[in-house]
Amino acid sequence: MRSAVRVALALLCVMRAAPRAPFESEDVVPVRMNHRTSGRFWKRSEERPSFPLCAFDKELSLSLIPDTGFIAPYFTGQRVLRGAPGARPAADLRTEEGEGRLRGCFYSGTVDDDQSSVVGNEYFIEPKLRGVPGPDSAEQLHVVRRRTFARSLGVPLPAPRRRRFISAPRFIETLVVVDSTMAHFYGDEVKHYILTLMSMAAQLYKHPSIKNSVSVVLVKMLVVEDEEVGPELSSNGGVALRNFCSWQQLFNPTSQRHPEHYDTAVLFTREV
Repeated sequence: MRSAVRVALALLCVMRAAPRAPFESEDVVPVRMNHRTSGRFWKRSEERPSFPLCAFDKELSLSLIPDTGFIAPYFTGQRVLRGAPGARPAADLRTEEGEGRLRGCFYSGTVDDDQSSVVGNEYFIEPKLRGVPGPDSAEQLHVVRRRTFARSLGVPLPAPRRRRFISAPRFIETLVVVDSTMAHFYGDEVKHYILTLMSMAAQLYKHPSIKNSVSVVLVKMLVVEDEEVGPELSSNGGVALRNFCSWQQLFNPTSQRHPEHYDTAVLFTREV
């Protein structure tokens, strides 16, 4: 458990420390086009929306399918609150409703129906104006930001590594902890934001290019409202890691058959 958490935290620190290329941006209005596979009544799981986009002098077509494979069927979201005023700090867990609504927010797919493409360009698409999403919220003004990954001319491609083992499917049941700094910064959007990041991480781990089938499955999310009942963080990464390892074990059922048992835990914070 400890090594898995260490890897997760190290990756987060590396991502935060990595240099970022500048973005270009354009405003677009996506047009949603639904495709049905038959004329019968259809379920949302059969939905095949696509969005033609014209940005940066290029026409793109996003073909999407619903993707909730990274969320366990028994996924629960809980808020960690402080106990009664004046009492010794103690965690008060409150399970939240509405997880089913969040499941309908995530899709995966292809660009221009290219099933074998790898990352050549990176686009971030988000609504221009923040507000309460409505039934036609997809067809409002969006901003598209682009960051391009380009290889330098004359630099040879690295030689492929020889595989040292035969890949077998692996499932990593995961707890996500959102500390109070994240909860206060993102407010009501924090769960959606974190689930979006986990969706992206799950897609990366399953990509055929890494040749190691790993399925990240989220079983529980803890949103810490009060720092006094959350993990004790420190500017020292090693100390913060040890504190988090001890704290998260308090919430892990000992039986591996328990639906909320997890293999690893990931901490999202703005402190470290």
